[in-house]
This record gives sequence, structure tokens and C-alpha cells, in this order.
Amino acid sequence: MKRCTRIIANIVIIILSLSFIFLFPSASSDFYENEHNNENYICRSALTTGYGKSKIEYSDSTVLLTSELTITWRFNGSYTQYVAPMVCGIDYSVAEVEAYGGSAITFCSSIHNYKIGSSHVYFVGLIP
Repeated sequence: MKRCTRIIANIVIIILSLSFIFLFPSASSDFYENEHNNENYICRSALTTGYGKSKIEYSDSTVLLTSELTITWRFNGSYTQYVAPMVCGIDYSVAEVEAYGGSAITFCSSIHNYKIGSSHVYFVGLIP
């Protein structure tokens, strides 16, 4: 019984030690590739505390693409969060939108929506 207790205690100590060594990062970028109407498309999303980007590429250049980005942000030193109005990039072949925070603003989270024509093809939320 003592031996079993000692083994369990050692396992717990090892697990706790390893949990402080490994830092698990949150997702701050995303890449997605798929097909729509037998044509390839790629969605790229990124968010840091001061920069956000949404980009969609589609191999059929005759279809209108939309890349939408909505960011939640706060002033440095404040706990109140604000939602910025959605920004859109609309174009053929490649649609892209970027947002910059500046020195007094910190980005907290983002929502990235992608459309090919009127069809929603991908959605992702990121935290820096």
C-alpha cells in the first residue's frame, strides 16, 4: 500500500512539473483550404495584440469574394472591451482586409468570415 501511494505521489509530482515547463499557446493564426464548385480556395486568418488580417484566395477569378473581419479590442490598462465595426475586403481572385491596433490599443479577439459569391464557406474566431 505504501509503495502504491509513493508511485501515485511521484506521478502527480511529475505531471505538475511538466505542466509548468510546457506553455500551450493560443491560436493566433489559421489556415484553411478546400474546394467550392470544383475550384480550390484558401483562407488565411491572423491576430496578434496589435494586428489582424483576413484573406481568401479563389482559383476562379470571375466570382466575387468577401473577407470580413470583426475585432474586439480594449484600451491599454482598461478592462472594458469594445467591438470594432466589421471591415470587408471585396474583390475577385483575392480578397484581403487588415487592421492595425496602434500603441494605445490591444486586440482581444477576432471573428473572420469568408464568402464566395453569396455562399459562406468558412468562419473562424481567434485569440492572440
